[in-house]
Amino acid sequence: MQDLAKNVPYRLLSSFVKELGGNNPLWSKTGKLISYFEMINKKRCLLYTIENGRGLTKKVIINKLWNNFLIDNMVTIRGWIKMKKIKYLQDRNPGVPGLIYKLEPEKDKERKLENVRKLWDCVIDINGVGFKDIYSKRHIENKYAIDHFIPWSYVANDELWNLIPMDENLNSSKNNKLPDWDAYYKKFCDNQYILNETIQTNEKAREKFEKCKQHNLNSIWPLEELYIQKIEKERFLNVLYGRLHPIYESAMTQGYDIWKNCLI
Repeated sequence: MQDLAKNVPYRLLSSFVKELGGNNPLWSKTGKLISYFEMINKKRCLLYTIENGRGLTKKVIINKLWNNFLIDNMVTIRGWIKMKKIKYLQDRNPGVPGLIYKLEPEKDKERKLENVRKLWDCVIDINGVGFKDIYSKRHIENKYAIDHFIPWSYVANDELWNLIPMDENLNSSKNNKLPDWDAYYKKFCDNQYILNETIQTNEKAREKFEKCKQHNLNSIWPLEELYIQKIEKERFLNVLYGRLHPIYESAMTQGYDIWKNCLI
């Protein structure tokens, strides 16, 4: 708070005092700067003035003439601040996708997995015991978790091509980690391929897949390159690899731990 108070309250008024260049020595002399703002306020009606004091006892005094403007335009002002904040953080964290969603309070994040679960229920039911959990190698029963192969905390979305059903207990163990690529990626692709084969050949599965489009297929490429009819398995694997692997490597660069499933 002290570091912020040294600069922010003063620099926010820089648009009103453009005659003070960014390197003007007056910016570092807070006492004189406060007096200067008071003088300018008599001519230009500044947004606020600063009441002098010691350390954090200083106060920002909003100009009464600005009150109605701030109240009437608060939604726009908040939106502008959020946009600038996101741009600032994204420019300095180019390897972090979906940064805008990570800035939302946890309570405001709405997960959209209901239709995905119904689709996987259908795929599991149609394929029977042949459909197995990629991590435990056991047949998946009705009680399972929807796992983000690359953690949601990194991708910040619920895209179908990153989702797979898995044992609930193992899901708790995996938590916010990346699965070992060499151990599980091929199996992940196999189950994704089974998903595509099922939705292309079974009308009921296709109907449930269509319902996933609104929230779980926001990109164009999965519908044009991945979940398509008569796609050969090798091509399917190559398409998914080309999209998933760069995100996986980026998450590793950001420091995500590798999960190797020590529970079984």
